[in-house]
Amino acid sequence: MLDDPTGDFMFQFVPILIGIIAINVISTIVIGIMKGAAQWNHNNNSPVFQLEDGERIELRVKGQEYGMPAEGDTGELSFQGTRYLGFNRSANAEINEY
Repeated sequence: MLDDPTGDFMFQFVPILIGIIAINVISTIVIGIMKGAAQWNHNNNSPVFQLEDGERIELRVKGQEYGMPAEGDTGELSFQGTRYLGFNRSANAEINEY
């Protein structure tokens, strides 16, 4: 039998490398799940309220609702933490026709 030092190195190194990659992938998934759960918990514990002081915030909106508001629309926007709940237009809002 021939003694091949590079073959022994590869049989020792490759399983370690695969283990390190697997640990990194699993860690990334677990951290993502933990961050998502923490954000979900924060949103559930946040009050549903209005901003009267003119503070600006950005919220994710579902695709079907994204194009619905138009510039100049007034109404009541509901959100909880970083969760968008909905937008109700005022009855006296002007209708913009183009």
